[in-house]
Amino acid sequence: GRVMRIDVTAFLEPQEFRAPEPWLGQYRGRALDDDLGINRAIRPIAGGTLTARAANSAVRRVLAIDAIIRSAGGGQ
Repeated sequence: GRVMRIDVTAFLEPQEFRAPEPWLGQYRGRALDDDLGINRAIRPIAGGTLTARAANSAVRRVLAIDAIIRSAGGGQ
């Protein structure tokens, strides 16, 4: 129900556009709620709007899937 870490498994853009680890660290310990968004609980990345939106969407999607699995009795 909470983010433990974010692992970037593929990033097909130049490395200078990759979200820095300290920025990704903002998600650690966060749960899925209305505040889990850019310009809310998560600070934006200057010049990295697409990266920030994509990362935030991925985190929200994974947390939503986790909630569904847990509610179906498949989670620990």
